[in-house]
Amino acid sequence: MRIRVFRSALVVLLASRSLVAQNTGSATIDPLARSSIIDSLAAQLRRHYVRPAVAESLVAGLRELNTSGAFARAGTPETFAATITAAMHRIVRDDAHLTVRFTPPEPKPVASAVAAAPIEERQRARAAFVRDAREESFGIPEVRTLPGNVGYVRVGEFLYQTMMGTEPFSRPTIVAAMQLVAERDALILDLRENRGGHTAVPSLILSYLFDRPTPLGSSRARDGSVSYGSTFDVVGPKFGGTKPLFVLTSDSTFSAGEGIASALRAAHRARIVGARTRGGASSGDFYAIGFGLRAFIPDEQHFDANGASLESVGVTPDVIVSPSKALDLAYKLALDTLAKLEPDAARRAKLDTLARRPL
Repeated sequence: MRIRVFRSALVVLLASRSLVAQNTGSATIDPLARSSIIDSLAAQLRRHYVRPAVAESLVAGLRELNTSGAFARAGTPETFAATITAAMHRIVRDDAHLTVRFTPPEPKPVASAVAAAPIEERQRARAAFVRDAREESFGIPEVRTLPGNVGYVRVGEFLYQTMMGTEPFSRPTIVAAMQLVAERDALILDLRENRGGHTAVPSLILSYLFDRPTPLGSSRARDGSVSYGSTFDVVGPKFGGTKPLFVLTSDSTFSAGEGIASALRAAHRARIVGARTRGGASSGDFYAIGFGLRAFIPDEQHFDANGASLESVGVTPDVIVSPSKALDLAYKLALDTLAKLEPDAARRAKLDTLARRPL
């Protein structure tokens, strides 16, 4: 369900700059290059893919397609990446994470005649990763309080790792966001734009939404070993496990975003509003396979606390509605719920009035 972010970001940047050193123009994928890429992808699948037997089927299928000329029209890295991805999804229909992408090379500065040392490249890649994370508020771009004391947290497109080495990275931002909504009477967690993130983030967010450590499911590695996840005790105020909670989803919600929604659904902790999610329940990493291409290869499968997998299934909302209308509807549902729980007549009337107004 979740992607190990930092290593992936470095691989992407370094792979693209490696391609710059090889080719300053638009690369052409000829038959020899296609075979080289397929061989490289085959080696990575055999080394890392969570299901070894399926990896062999993938390798055999891709090589057969290449030999038959099915990839012959894919003459650029972009088209070849899309063609391989589509082929893998036809061969393996239950793994949406299997992907090949092309990272365009960055323009090489005219004045830079000497290639940068690997250490300098890694330092620049790290600095770029940190800058991007900060600009995106570490994946939590919006936190606010709506009228009626309803909290709102928007979890952005990407969730960054909580620590960078031994130093806090996105953790302070996530903690601050979740503590800010701790005193709200109801909470809306918006996952409509979340397409994945780092393994450690969902359990941190979820730990603020339960009163006690709660099982989150299990993970099975390539070697068959199984590990179990759980929420944990956090310091400071938290929203807790009894107040009304609503989760917004869309058909773009994927991977880590689905993991959060799935855990809350399995625990009957929240009402999910929106559209069915994409269906990704694996974690893994990106691996360079040549010519600026990189393959995302899952090395773990994840299951919810009930033993169910989201892979190619997704999370079906309790209330199905267009994602564009999900926030308005969830807000009204939150106000209606609070009004029913409110003993004070004046306060109840105020909540009812707010529920009839557009957000």
